Amino acid sequence: MHDQVPKSLLLDGLPQVNIRVVPALNDARHTFGGAFRLFQYVDHQPLVYLDGYFSGLFLEDPQYVEGYRTLIPVIANIALDERESREWLATLANDYDRQRADPDAPDRLEEKQL
Repeated sequence: MHDQVPKSLLLDGLPQVNIRVVPALNDARHTFGGAFRLFQYVDHQPLVYLDGYFSGLFLEDPQYVEGYRTLIPVIANIALDERESREWLATLANDYDRQRADPDAPDRLEEKQL
């Protein structure tokens, strides 16, 4: 996580990347069932990738893909906006740096993580 958060902030600067943070409030994870990625291509059918603890699963069936596509606006309504997401990630990266600099400091990161 120490390296992933600053790298996410750098990636967010790319024109084709838009990172939005979904807070752990109101059981947001139960709204959409867990982590997934929707891949959309110009020359190919869209895919959904489901993250699992021990494995992952690609879904190609249009019926399943469409089900996940309909979740995107629901998640967008729950997620922080782009500016708030960048600020949240920057604060988290700063806290990680402080913790790395002083390993004996109280662990405040648990409050901010999902």
